[in-house]
Formats: sequence, C-alpha cells, structure tokens
Amino acid sequence: MKFKEKFPRQKLLVEGKDDQHVVWSVLEAFAVQESFDILERESVTNLIDSIPVSLKQSELRTLGVIVDADFAMNNRWTSLKNQFQKIGCTIPDSPVRGGFIGWTATTPVKAVGIWLMPNNTLPGMLEDFVHMLIPDNDQIIAHCEAFLSTLEEQNINPYKPIHKAKARIHTWLAVQQDPGTPMGQSITKRYLTTDTRVCRDFIQWINTLFNPEVI
Repeated sequence: MKFKEKFPRQKLLVEGKDDQHVVWSVLEAFAVQESFDILERESVTNLIDSIPVSLKQSELRTLGVIVDADFAMNNRWTSLKNQFQKIGCTIPDSPVRGGFIGWTATTPVKAVGIWLMPNNTLPGMLEDFVHMLIPDNDQIIAHCEAFLSTLEEQNINPYKPIHKAKARIHTWLAVQQDPGTPMGQSITKRYLTTDTRVCRDFIQWINTLFNPEVI
C-alpha cells in the first residue's frame, strides 16, 4: 500500500522501509507529535538524486534526510553537501555531532537537515544505530558476536564484511521472545531501549528541524 502524504510543508527522506519503521517507532516512544511525512526512497542513490526535485516543491518549507554513513563517511557527506549548496545553504565540510540543521532565505525551503546513521560521528548504518539500543544488561549480544566471529574465523560467513552490522542485529533479533521481529517493532515491543544518548540526540535534531515556527 502506498504511503499517503499528509504534510506538504515538511518532509523527512529515508533510504528504505526499515529506516521508515525504525524512525516511526523512535518518534512514538518519545511521543513526538506528527507534523511531517517520512518518505522512503528505496535506496541511498534514489534519495540523493531525489533531493533537487523535492526542493522544487512549491509548498515545501522543511526537508530532512537520513542516510547511512557507511564506511566512506566523507564521500556520503559531500554528496549531500553538493545537493543542498545548490539552494544557497551553507554546509560544513564534515558531519556535525548531533545532526546538521541549516537555514536558507533564498528559496521557499527554510530549513534543511542531515542525519548520518548511526550517530553522525561513526561510520556505519541503520543497523548500528539499532545495535546502540540493545539494553546494557543484555546477555545475548556477546554470544551473537562470538557466533559471527566463529563463522568468520572458519571463513564460512556468507555475508560480506560491510554487512556484518546487519548480520549481528538480525542474529540478536532472531532469538528474542518473538524471533525475527523487525527492528521497528522491536522498539515498540521494548526488546530495545530508547533511553540512550543516540536517541535523545536524534529526537533533539528532529524537534529542532521540524519546528512549527519554521513553517
């Protein structure tokens, strides 16, 4: 079913459905009032390529993007910087701790924001963000990591090294009370905790970016 957009003035772009559901669940945990659409673009390439089109929407006033930093963090940042500089927004040369928010007075768009998963300072992806939500007293993740290490030592791991974060969190999710629960639902079911620094930073970024005074 196609997601129905409700907020023409405020949009948040994410890479895929997993990102969309994780963000929805974190916002729900913090009781953030719904005031913007969260749109998934199916890939980071599609997301970055869609930014110029999004910025041309006459009603749009706030545009945020969430993308994986991956392992070429500066390259990812530069790709986003190049897009937003086209509308006269001054973007720093490197990612900003706590997420970036910039302002422009030359276009209908008033505010733009960038969050690099997991936390704007480390390379990685959505799954690394979710890994940061595993409770401190959890006793399972160490066994999951040992299992993956054994596969790698024996050179029988089917996953690529770049995808180890995905293998790790999904191994952990596979042995919860409801095995294989998706990441977003695992936040709702409280297998994961949102009482973390990264979640508080994320919510502060969201609340500042999607400030009603901007629109």
